[in-house]
Amino acid sequence: MGGTEKDSKAGGGDDSAQQKPLDTGMATNLKVGIADFPLYDGSVSPEDFLAQCSRLAGLGNISSDSLASIVAARCSGRALTVVNELEQRLGRLSMAQLSTSLTSHFSAQPTAAQAAMQLSRLVKGRMKAREFGQQVRLLIRRACPEFFTKDGTVKSTSVPAYNAALFRHLLVGLSAEEATLISRLKANTFEEAIEELPVALETSGVCGPAAAAFIRDLGRRICTCTGDRRETAWLRAIYFTHAAPAVRERLEVEQRKCARLITGCIKLTDKETLVAEAGLPPLSLRAKELAAGEYARIVRLPPGDPARNLLDKTPPPRLRYRAHEAWRRAVTSAEEAGLPPPPPADEDATLSFKPCFRRVGRWVCDRAGLSDLPVEPLALYQGAPPWHHCGDAVRFVLDLPQPTRRTDLPEKRKEAALAALALVPDPDCTIWSDGSAKEGTIQGGGGAILELHREGRTIECVAPAGRVCSSMRAELVAMTEALTCLHELPAPSKALIKRVLLCTDSRSGLQLLSGGPDDQQSAIGQRVWGLIDALTAAGKDITLHWVPGHADLAGNEAADRLANQAAADCAQEEAPIDLSSARTAIRRWTSELASARAQRHPHREPTPSHDELDRWGQATLSQLRTGYCPLVRATAHRLGLVEDPTCRACGEEEEDVEHLLAGCPAHVAARAGFWGHCPTLAEVLSGPAQHIIEFMKRVGRVQVATDPPPPAAP
Repeated sequence: MGGTEKDSKAGGGDDSAQQKPLDTGMATNLKVGIADFPLYDGSVSPEDFLAQCSRLAGLGNISSDSLASIVAARCSGRALTVVNELEQRLGRLSMAQLSTSLTSHFSAQPTAAQAAMQLSRLVKGRMKAREFGQQVRLLIRRACPEFFTKDGTVKSTSVPAYNAALFRHLLVGLSAEEATLISRLKANTFEEAIEELPVALETSGVCGPAAAAFIRDLGRRICTCTGDRRETAWLRAIYFTHAAPAVRERLEVEQRKCARLITGCIKLTDKETLVAEAGLPPLSLRAKELAAGEYARIVRLPPGDPARNLLDKTPPPRLRYRAHEAWRRAVTSAEEAGLPPPPPADEDATLSFKPCFRRVGRWVCDRAGLSDLPVEPLALYQGAPPWHHCGDAVRFVLDLPQPTRRTDLPEKRKEAALAALALVPDPDCTIWSDGSAKEGTIQGGGGAILELHREGRTIECVAPAGRVCSSMRAELVAMTEALTCLHELPAPSKALIKRVLLCTDSRSGLQLLSGGPDDQQSAIGQRVWGLIDALTAAGKDITLHWVPGHADLAGNEAADRLANQAAADCAQEEAPIDLSSARTAIRRWTSELASARAQRHPHREPTPSHDELDRWGQATLSQLRTGYCPLVRATAHRLGLVEDPTCRACGEEEEDVEHLLAGCPAHVAARAGFWGHCPTLAEVLSGPAQHIIEFMKRVGRVQVATDPPPPAAP
């Protein structure tokens, strides 16, 4: 209360001072309108706001009573709510009452502007854009609660004011140069401004090297396959709208701009080399991958689905493909000249007609080896009512009481597994299942052993998992085959079994199944749960137990041998391919194409510790790796910065990247401490990144190469 009385007295002093115009040393007949007064939103202290209003009132010869009305009208947000509440209780307000009310409501806590100012000092290269956006939204929520409903959503009538507050708090606390820069972004939404903020700061030079990792993260999020719906729709549109090669080229130009931002490379850098250095997939290949993935999904829809009907149609092609015709003319000309045929400008230029989603998807699936393989239908929702679920008859054990690691000795892992299995009630049937896939992606097989303890016998079963499959799918195939075999046992054998223990070393497979039957997104997961439900309905209790793999457990080792046998000997052509495996095959094919395109990169393997450098070091290293660095005279000569590309240190030959790093005899001493006396360029670029940057500093290459100015005229 003491603070309130003090503020009230201060407000009263301002009120009395307004009985006559202020002596400002200026003419007092200036025209001052209500729009000239500042808006009060809590971003400055009430005293500063009232002082500005009082000064304007003195310049415009405005009376105290009129000033109170103007001040009340220029309040916004929460301040307007405070004024309205007071006017309802007290009637017309004076300047003293306004000062007291605003001060008491806003000076007791830090203003949103002060918090935003602290935030702006953190965001410069140290906070991700999405996190920064969340913090700004939190500030608005605290500063302007009247914008929101009780459930936290923005009121429809407050959307314009809410958006304006987002942008205003984005700019608060930035320097004048930064604020001017951000205001030129022309972002239509707050999300766009958040995405463009770090890029604009970095490219303008107002942000230091601390933003390097931030910029790389943002650039990859913009340019890579992040699963973002906007990126997916945009790239699919390349084929969905039958885009011409010129349109695709314009999109790739934008990608190369982002790649130069990520790496710091210059425009002389080869296109494929630049994209490979940035670690980005070429957009044309990404579009092919998306089109083929969508084609593979629609093929697995049930017959009669509208999308499936559209895909099954085979309309005659009408639009001729100009890129294909140009490539065929080039091939003919090369054959006539006795030269080898040139490669097509794009892989799909081998298609005779205009690319479209259907044609490109079918073509990519054929190249990925999927065209002649049976497909597994999508898992459509087939949820059973709660009273049909097995309840407590099924139990999942995903961890051992005594935790183990893959690096532990097999004896220790075996001991922990046997101790865990001893806690399970004695089963009537123990199933050991395992799956195998070559390189984790092809030639899969599943194997299982059923130990029927009441009868003293074992049953072995194997099944192919498909020419294209994942390791987890192979594990699920093994479980399916084992449970099917158990379900189809003769009635006398089946009647002896009450408790079933299924042991597998696939924790991911058990985690997938533990979500329940209604949570299965794959057809094979639904089949496993269908078998579990059928067995539990017959009065069986089932425990699915994880055990560590390759721990010298006899049952697990035997199942592993059966899985390898199934992968090698079973007919894979009859096993259906699920959507996940098909998309994996498509990604593998596009990755091989991307690797083939990147063959022109001088040094494809990444240099160790590259990301530990500052922004200047990362950009310089990327320029050296791609062969075009303005610190080297050959590149500077191509840029017109020097007249002679000859090395100034030795004067023997042109100074390119290889000569500077590995060949110049004048730098043998500086080079020997890092790589010896006669290293190759590949050896230099394979070494620690810090050594390369330190070498550049030792030989004085830290600035763009230029010729000295000509001597002054006598």
